[in-house]
Amino acid sequence: MTLREQLLGRDEDFQHFVLFLAFATAIPMLVIPATRSFHPDAGSVLSIAGLLSFLGGPAHVSSTAWFYADPVARGHFREHMVRYIWAPLVLTFGATAMYVIWQEQAPTRWLNVVFTCWLLWHYQRQNWGIHSFVSRVTSGEPASRTEEWILRLAVFGGLIAGFKTVGFGGGTPLVEEYIARPLFYLGAAITMSLPLAIAWVWWRTPAMRAAPARLGTLLVGAGFFIPTFVFGDTSSTFLTYALAHGLQYLVFMSYVAARTGHPAEGRPGIFTLIGCILSVGVILSVTGDYVLVRDIDALPLYGFSIGLTMGHFVVDAGMWRLRDEFPRRYVGGAFPFLAKR
Repeated sequence: MTLREQLLGRDEDFQHFVLFLAFATAIPMLVIPATRSFHPDAGSVLSIAGLLSFLGGPAHVSSTAWFYADPVARGHFREHMVRYIWAPLVLTFGATAMYVIWQEQAPTRWLNVVFTCWLLWHYQRQNWGIHSFVSRVTSGEPASRTEEWILRLAVFGGLIAGFKTVGFGGGTPLVEEYIARPLFYLGAAITMSLPLAIAWVWWRTPAMRAAPARLGTLLVGAGFFIPTFVFGDTSSTFLTYALAHGLQYLVFMSYVAARTGHPAEGRPGIFTLIGCILSVGVILSVTGDYVLVRDIDALPLYGFSIGLTMGHFVVDAGMWRLRDEFPRRYVGGAFPFLAKR
């Protein structure tokens, strides 16, 4: 038995899936911090960083549009109009309206705080999904509630520490030194306690001791926000885990588009996914550009961008909730190794 089989089992499809996710996670974690060592005019490095920024940011959000191109998914959406139609519309145009009315005043600053909290929570729910996949396949059992709480504590620690190191909550009292500094220390204490919690779970869970990959995804999820405590600049801190999340999601969506799409039957495939990324992704890239929104007249475009992104959170949470019957059949069908467990 090869080392890969010892770690991930004998199912080659599952092996490839985990390896794709591993590359998607590792590349931004390595490339984005490395750009700090180059001169700002190092064009090749900036090009790579820019491509990662597009793929991990606007492109992954826009890939959700693929679901709306599929008549099967649209049928499900019509039965659940509130989640899949009305909620995204209200979030998108509500955030836009807030920036039209209040521009850079207190309401929009607090809207950004809400958006940031939801954003990081969304990142970690995906890590929980990856960990759940790996746990079921490699150890034959679902991940425990304790493992889920470890990941919840990890995102909480990274979030509250980010008020100081990343500048989350800019323009609100949360970034004031007397608030941000204690939150940073609390976040650091929570993060430093996680290895002990993981060691305890590993010791108490025989199935985890027999499945190194399960332990590995738990460690990755628990350490996802460590850049918050390591790097001194916002790009190296935030973009590392933000882009890792986005590239992970593109792996998931590529599997779904390639394996459930049947163009001859009117079902969109991988080329439709690419079209969604190139069209909607460019719109998101322009409207969400932080350089652009320095112009006060362009702030509503930024509101549109974060509103559309929050709509993506809502749609994503529904379509990937595999405990529900439709997502389990529709999305789960792209991952046959789950059905073998």
